[in-house]
Amino acid sequence: MDELIAAIRERINPGGQREITLRKHGVEQIEIIIPEVEEAEVQRIKRLITTTGNLQFRMLATKRKYSDLIDRALDNPQLPQLMDANGQLRAWWVPVKSGMEDSFLKDAQIAVRKVQRKGEDVLEVLVVSENKNVTGAYLVDARQGADQTGNPCVNFEFDEAGGRLFGELTGDNQPDTQTGYQYRLGIILDDYMYSAPGLKSRIYKRGEITGGFSKQEAEELAAVLRAGSLPAALAKDPISELFSGPTLGRDTIEKSTFAMLISSILVPLFMIAYYRFSGIVAVFALFLNLLVLFAVMLSVKAVFTLTGFAGVALTVGMAVDNNVLVFERLREELERGAALRMAIRNAFNRASTTIIDANLTTMITATVLYVIGTDQVKGFAVPLWIGVLVSMYTSIFVARIIFDIAEKRRWINESNISWFLGTRMLGRTKIDFMRAFPFTATASVLFIILSVAVSINRDKGLLDIDFTGGVSVQTLFNNTQDIEQVRKKLSDRLPDLAVSGVSLMEEEKQGVRFIVNTSEMETDTVKRVLTETFGGELTHNSLEFSPPSAVASSPPGEPVGKPGEPVESAEPAKPAEPAAEGTAPPGGEQSRRDLPPRTMLAFAGEDSLAVMLADNEPAAEPDGVAGEKSPDPGEQAPKAAEGEPLPETDIPAHVVEEQPAGPDPFAGGVQSELKFSMPVNHEAVVQLFKTALDEANIDSETTAFSISNPEYDGLGSATHSSWTLKTMLPTEKVASLLESMKRDLDDNPLFPTSNMIGTSVAGHTQVLALYALTASWLCIIIYLWIRFQGVAFGLAAVAALVHDVFIMLGAVAVSIYLAPFLGFLLIDQFKINLPIVVAFLTIIGFSVNDTIVIFDRIREVRGKSPEMTKDMVNLSVNQTLSRTLLTSLTVLIVVVVLYISGGDA
Repeated sequence: MDELIAAIRERINPGGQREITLRKHGVEQIEIIIPEVEEAEVQRIKRLITTTGNLQFRMLATKRKYSDLIDRALDNPQLPQLMDANGQLRAWWVPVKSGMEDSFLKDAQIAVRKVQRKGEDVLEVLVVSENKNVTGAYLVDARQGADQTGNPCVNFEFDEAGGRLFGELTGDNQPDTQTGYQYRLGIILDDYMYSAPGLKSRIYKRGEITGGFSKQEAEELAAVLRAGSLPAALAKDPISELFSGPTLGRDTIEKSTFAMLISSILVPLFMIAYYRFSGIVAVFALFLNLLVLFAVMLSVKAVFTLTGFAGVALTVGMAVDNNVLVFERLREELERGAALRMAIRNAFNRASTTIIDANLTTMITATVLYVIGTDQVKGFAVPLWIGVLVSMYTSIFVARIIFDIAEKRRWINESNISWFLGTRMLGRTKIDFMRAFPFTATASVLFIILSVAVSINRDKGLLDIDFTGGVSVQTLFNNTQDIEQVRKKLSDRLPDLAVSGVSLMEEEKQGVRFIVNTSEMETDTVKRVLTETFGGELTHNSLEFSPPSAVASSPPGEPVGKPGEPVESAEPAKPAEPAAEGTAPPGGEQSRRDLPPRTMLAFAGEDSLAVMLADNEPAAEPDGVAGEKSPDPGEQAPKAAEGEPLPETDIPAHVVEEQPAGPDPFAGGVQSELKFSMPVNHEAVVQLFKTALDEANIDSETTAFSISNPEYDGLGSATHSSWTLKTMLPTEKVASLLESMKRDLDDNPLFPTSNMIGTSVAGHTQVLALYALTASWLCIIIYLWIRFQGVAFGLAAVAALVHDVFIMLGAVAVSIYLAPFLGFLLIDQFKINLPIVVAFLTIIGFSVNDTIVIFDRIREVRGKSPEMTKDMVNLSVNQTLSRTLLTSLTVLIVVVVLYISGGDA
């Protein structure tokens, strides 16, 4: 299941910039939550995840090479595939994609047949099993492009191994030297064939897939092929499709919005109040930075996720810090007696070195996080990388231009320094920081040990539902409810509660259906709490049933059992014997070999599209492809008119009817028609009947019965109002069980769905995130080692940020013990969830930035001295202390406002 989720995520959110939640939901279900999405996008995502992406290249059977095989296939229409004497697969029938039949009916050399599937004519073509198994597993790239006629297509490329196999396959099927007949290469996607162009020469790594695609269809197909095939097929129609409201309460959203608005006003006001004219320049540069950042994000259609906003917050902090560095350096230059023009030049030149070092380190970290990291980490890295790059431009270039213009026009001069630069927060300090080193180092070690100990003691209690998973229950009320009241009543009874309002359709009355997610791992416990809390306010289902009657035996030649009708029992019916080894059509399992191990997936599926091969060289005609025309004139069959049945040809066309189901296994038993007032799924009805069996002291695990519906295919959890019960129990006992089921429904509220849900951050994803962080730290060490000519600088920077992370971890862990006593300070029993992870990432960014600013000043103070002394360190820290406090103060303003006024979010 984790592999399937990873593969789906690769298709619908390959860059990780969108805040799409995918997680396990029940045993065989996946929940996909997409924020702020239109119906067209929902349909596009459905197409992406239901196309399994199984790509194969197979030669069509021709009379010139395989006349005996074709005769066998046409003489035995009931066989979907042909075996040799050793039980090995020789050939099989592949259905042609609807609308593409004409190109196959024109060639009299190939084998085709018409079959009936669900009452419709389907054309099938015979392909042969070659020893060259060329599949989509060898793809390294697939992009939307245009074919020779200008129509949309998909260009693809194989890796070296795939190119070699493809060259051998096409080389073994060169045109007939006497007649020039070109053998046809079928390209099959998800078990359907779209076209089969003729081969005119050997081709290798590159090709083209065409087939009447629109541009959007070609882009979607390319995305599917790039991501690789799915390890399992998904149902075409979702089990349920709900329109959801926000997970956070309306009041919380309003508080958070208000708090962000206030903080976004206070920080610019503070900068202007402190730096006067320079503050106005800083605010303008910051506004320009955000404007460009948002423009770039919108141009690439990237969505701001929760972690993305953290990246923006860090970008804003670093942009402010860049300006503070310049302004404080400018103040130092003026205090040394430099002329204003020279002071401006020196300030920007010397501060630029520090700005570039700090920002480059952050960009390296963001790059590593994007390349290696998870979706959540990528969502943080993208806006951070763009924002940091833009902030360097605005703080080094734009601000410099404004200061040069202001100086030349005499808007600023030496006589009004306090007007354009404000007043210094701190004078020249001479604090002996190194003297306190033994005490601060000891305190830090003790804090880290305490943090680790408390974290270990809390164990999984430290993690929120994002990391632990839990239970999801859909709750239905009789009347409209205020979601805030629902949350309030449940908040003290269910841990890590998240309540969101949903509706089955946009027209459904709002406020009656809710999804309750909690880290409580027992579904029955959650249902009991909901029942005790809301009681009669919850909707109850009801059951009406027909009197139990005998199941008729099957008349000769007329089966009663329905295809796929399940038999519920502790000993399920024995599955069909698997085909002999080697009999399955090759290519049914494939994986992308060029992708990381987490996306090396197997494949299983039925529905499909079909494709067409093209050129591997820029020529007027595809390399090795003759196109769709028949190479033998005079052997063409008449073309079918659009929308008309397939035309008759001189090729034998056999009609193969669907095979009827076998006899009803419950013939002679008892059946009853069940009618529910509200639709329920198959699993719910099965569980309801098993509960009645248990209450009647009948073993529910060994009693055979079936629950069926004509529209239920045995898969998924689609809901229906009517179900048919069949069993071999006596009629009187069945009647008693049905009454028990009816009472059970009357006594207990209806919970339309209830499932165990997986984590938003899967286990392997958590490990991948740790790998990304570790790799980013290693890159920091290497960069600082080279930049400052000493590995100690890199190790010290990483040690500082690890220290900060552990202190933060300890603060979260110890909150459970402080909350009862410090509740008046809004301290709660915090847990690690995705917002906390976002906070960790932000702290890491600020930690590295602060450390490098001080390192850069140490390098300047040290000069060419071979040794670094305590006095050098003290002087460097004191000189940058004003900048450190100012930057921290601007961030603290935002944090305090959000903490006090931002609500629970």
